Amino acid sequence: MEKGKGVASLIVTGALVIILAVASLVYPKISAWYENMVNGGNEVTGSPALNGSQQGTGTPQQNGNQQNNAAEPVTVTDVPLAAPNGDNGAKDFYIVKSDGTTARLSDFYGKPLVVNIWATWCGYCKEEFPFFDAALKTYGDRVEFMFVDLCDGRQETRAKADKYMASKGYSFPVYYETLDKVLDTYNAGGIPLTLFINPDGTIFKKRIGAFSGQIGLFDMIDRLLANSMK
Repeated sequence: MEKGKGVASLIVTGALVIILAVASLVYPKISAWYENMVNGGNEVTGSPALNGSQQGTGTPQQNGNQQNNAAEPVTVTDVPLAAPNGDNGAKDFYIVKSDGTTARLSDFYGKPLVVNIWATWCGYCKEEFPFFDAALKTYGDRVEFMFVDLCDGRQETRAKADKYMASKGYSFPVYYETLDKVLDTYNAGGIPLTLFINPDGTIFKKRIGAFSGQIGLFDMIDRLLANSMK
């Protein structure tokens, strides 16, 4: 009789072990499924996707942390624009000026043009701003500079961009890209993005990622100026 109880006890213990092992495998999947449902079906991972906030130098940074700012109105008509100079031309895009009027990239052709695409959430962008500040003071009479803020009205607002520039004492000519298309237009996965454009609107160089020093930026501008004289 005692032997039978011992066998039964072993069977029950074994069954419990099996149940616990199965539960340990199934529970994480059920938990993940439930969390996914609660979060509206969006998978949550531990690595940054398009809205990451990585810091560093010399590599592009993608879109930053979401903000709760009220959306600003988009004041640009989304009309397709062609590159004025064919395959070698800089692809046109719309911008909003500080006075609220609209313009196009091609409106600024005629001088060597340096276009820096940035946002306040981009740590890489802010690291290279002192280099651009020095470049503006050094080349401002020979080169047209455009500092284009990726301004979607939520992550990035015009007020936030203006406040940052004022706090640093920068006198950059700031413009706002509100259609969120410029990175796709130039096949760039992140910012900073800098375009070096000849006076005729053709692309001289495109750089995705921050300059690590003033010398590299100045060298690129010198090469742009030399190329523009050909």
